[in-house]
Amino acid sequence: MHWRRLDSSVFRCAKYTDAERILYLLFRRGELYSYFGFPPRQYRDFLAADSQGQYFSQHIRGRFPYKHLSRRRPPRKPE
Repeated sequence: MHWRRLDSSVFRCAKYTDAERILYLLFRRGELYSYFGFPPRQYRDFLAADSQGQYFSQHIRGRFPYKHLSRRRPPRKPE
């Protein structure tokens, strides 16, 4: 799966792996996190949300195990 650019004030881009059910989020401030056990339907809902930041606060933060991966620059060519 490729990185997908987000039109969000909170996130730069997202990536999701169906097989592993892992959501990767790159925040605008450069922090990269992975969220485990993330359902495919919820990823589609996240992408379709009017506000991905608000969706994250209401449906993701504190509800899934996660790991802080790094502080990094965004990928060169997200979708």
